[in-house]
Amino acid sequence: MLSVQRLVQLMLISMVLAGCAVRPPVEEPAEPMTASQELEGSPALGLLSRAEQARQQGQTSAAERYLERALNIAPDSSWLYKELAGLRLSEGDPRGAEGFALKALRLAPDHDDYRAG
Repeated sequence: MLSVQRLVQLMLISMVLAGCAVRPPVEEPAEPMTASQELEGSPALGLLSRAEQARQQGQTSAAERYLERALNIAPDSSWLYKELAGLRLSEGDPRGAEGFALKALRLAPDHDDYRAG
């Protein structure tokens, strides 16, 4: 009689343990935000657009001023830091670019484009 009770206890314990061995659901990696998503509804988005236009026209000083103004409005925007990093790199300031790039990575560590850049 004791062995049947022991067998039932072991079966119950193993069923409980098997129920605990469920894998947690695997989360799909989220798509990184775009600049327009990150800055949606913020005046910083317009400043970013102006900075891109100024940069395309070779006006890097104006582009930098627009980006700095945008950062005053949206200080946690990884896009703005990434843009400033690119601007500094194009101006021949790799150390300045690195600082801004690292800040962008800290704000958006899962953004593959930032890591690749």
